[in-house]
Amino acid sequence: MAVSLYSNSAFGNFASVAVEGPGSQAPLYTGDAQPDRLFGDHTVNAVIPLTRSSVGGPAGRAVVVGTLRAAARPTDVHETLQDGGYLIETTGTRQELAATVRAVLLGQAVPLTCADSFRFDLEVRRTLVQPTAHTR
Repeated sequence: MAVSLYSNSAFGNFASVAVEGPGSQAPLYTGDAQPDRLFGDHTVNAVIPLTRSSVGGPAGRAVVVGTLRAAARPTDVHETLQDGGYLIETTGTRQELAATVRAVLLGQAVPLTCADSFRFDLEVRRTLVQPTAHTR
């Protein structure tokens, strides 16, 4: 089972799940949702409708619940790049999180491991790069 949870103040929340069976090459169930609220006060909660991959149609739901806490001090983040005529500067922090999360999948509780749990607190600035005049 793979679960992805993403929250962004500008683009909203996204939760997805893919469930593989023993020895399968493709997911048996998949689902995604865009919940209004995904992360609360040190908690996570998402309800994701599932579809049976082989035949389509509703197949139940996955409920992802758990707790989050800071696992390390925030580290500074600074990145500058140019894209499409803009100078994009990102500054802020990245903080590792310790997550204890489980999924209830079709009525059965499944513990999840969360190796890559983190949060960013970033400010992004876009500045139009003025073309320089070339003289000959």
